[in-house]
Amino acid sequence: MPAHHTLHVVLTRPLVEYVRSQVLDGQYSNASQVVRAAIELHAKAATERPVAPFPKIDAIDD
Repeated sequence: MPAHHTLHVVLTRPLVEYVRSQVLDGQYSNASQVVRAAIELHAKAATERPVAPFPKIDAIDD
């Protein structure tokens, strides 16, 4: 079983309401599961996002 760590996070009211709605709707068992799923999704998207190449810059002659 993986180690669990506690982290205090402050959320805006709309985010708190969203988290609570997910738990009340039965999508998740508790708020920690909602937040964990959101962070995992964000991390996955960040690693899969293609990196745009740097724009080509033409040399400037003096």
